[in-house]
Amino acid sequence: KRKKQGVRLLLLREDLEKGKNINKEEIKLQLLEGKTIKDLAEVVEKNTVNTKEQFLNKMKDKEYIKKLSEKYWFIDYDTVTNKDIYYPLEGYLFPDTYIFDNKEVGIETIIDTMLKHTEKKLVDYKNITDKKKLTVHEVLTLASIIELEAGTSKTKSEEKTLTDREIVAKIFMNRINKKMSLRK
Repeated sequence: KRKKQGVRLLLLREDLEKGKNINKEEIKLQLLEGKTIKDLAEVVEKNTVNTKEQFLNKMKDKEYIKKLSEKYWFIDYDTVTNKDIYYPLEGYLFPDTYIFDNKEVGIETIIDTMLKHTEKKLVDYKNITDKKKLTVHEVLTLASIIELEAGTSKTKSEEKTLTDREIVAKIFMNRINKKMSLRK
């Protein structure tokens, strides 16, 4: 019996070292940059037991959003539930690949995992938002606009290589600092 356990542990260790997927039921949910809540809802429906409609309903559930705003410092309930905002968490769910144990993962677990990741990313920028006098919501909105405007290509600068995102961000920040409109 001990010998069998030793062999199993050795095989498990080898699998881990080779990066093999041990849990065959694991699922991946990938939210790409520039994608919307509706896009994420389709990914959730395709890879879990949850439907697109269930996910979108949760995204509009004000009681749930209120709980999240009490849990996460960067979610301002009054801002995200503004009547002009269709999905309160649009832009708050960090684009990345998330791995869950199986397709029975709950919607709240998915959202909470993504918000925890967003929180880790935003902690570094907390002081910047204070300095620039932009709210987290404004920073996330600006980041979404930059993503739409610039995409992922790179442009050469005389001094160093800047991404299109960095160039667009600098232009927008200059306009914001001069209290200019972002529209043409």
